[in-house]
Amino acid sequence: MNPPFAPTFQDFQKDTERHLERAGMTEKNEHGQTVYRGYYKALSQMFRLYIEKEAFAPLVAEFRRWNWEWDYGDDLMELTDCLRRSRDWPLLKSLWAAVVAKAQDQLQQDKKGSEVCAEQCPRGVGGKDPWPPPRLARPASRICL
Repeated sequence: MNPPFAPTFQDFQKDTERHLERAGMTEKNEHGQTVYRGYYKALSQMFRLYIEKEAFAPLVAEFRRWNWEWDYGDDLMELTDCLRRSRDWPLLKSLWAAVVAKAQDQLQQDKKGSEVCAEQCPRGVGGKDPWPPPRLARPASRICL
């Protein structure tokens, strides 16, 4: 019997993958790529463990790399609240610098895309995904330092 999984609290992504491997939730597909079963549930569980352990730095590092199109759920706001409660201003600033930078990049891409296909695309298609998403736009006033 395998000993229980103990995350390192150093690398969120690697801990999540090791947890799934230890639980036997991985397999290879026909192309030889590793497929993780139950990945989103494991992400949620690992996020919980990291929050409980107050391992905020690896979470911030992960969120800074996170692809915004994949969605944050409520985790971004929860991490923000934890950082505010712990008064870890440098990590909070680092986290939201990435959020703002990605928003600016997305806005520029949307603007360029709208200009390029203004005549080719049906009306409204160019700007179909508002940034920031409504979920982020409302609580932003809560995080001002």
